[in-house]
Amino acid sequence: MENKSLRQWLGDFESWLDYLPDAVVVVDSGGQIVLVNHQAEQMFQCSAAELIGQVVENLIPAHRRDMHQQQREQYGQMPHVRAMGSVTELTALRGDGSEFPVEISLGPIPTSEGTAVFAVIRDLTERRRIESMLREHQAQILAARTIQQQQLPTRPPDADL
Repeated sequence: MENKSLRQWLGDFESWLDYLPDAVVVVDSGGQIVLVNHQAEQMFQCSAAELIGQVVENLIPAHRRDMHQQQREQYGQMPHVRAMGSVTELTALRGDGSEFPVEISLGPIPTSEGTAVFAVIRDLTERRRIESMLREHQAQILAARTIQQQQLPTRPPDADL
């Protein structure tokens, strides 16, 4: 694979990022955000101008930032395509300070300045809401079934001949 500069990589796909359904955040080898798409602006409730130049840890709740920085540094030593959030519940931070659940997929971008990271981020808020509703409905169905079973006779009716 050709070892382009990060600016050359970004130029290759920057024009179509806004057509993707998920948020995209590109982070350079130092952890600074260098590119976001429109969906990322909406998700994080910040403009591209506010996001670009920040360290990516600013998008993570404060209690997880140190750990994330360590994980990011480890990832930089052995970059590979990977999904995050399948074992641990991940949360991100909106511009208003509220946390929300996310799923993140990472892909390394080899550049002449080091390895940048292409992160695709999906907001799981709606999925979690629907899952909660389904669990609630399942509990209601189970309760209704239990009540119905309690109403059934314990023995067959007597047959009068």
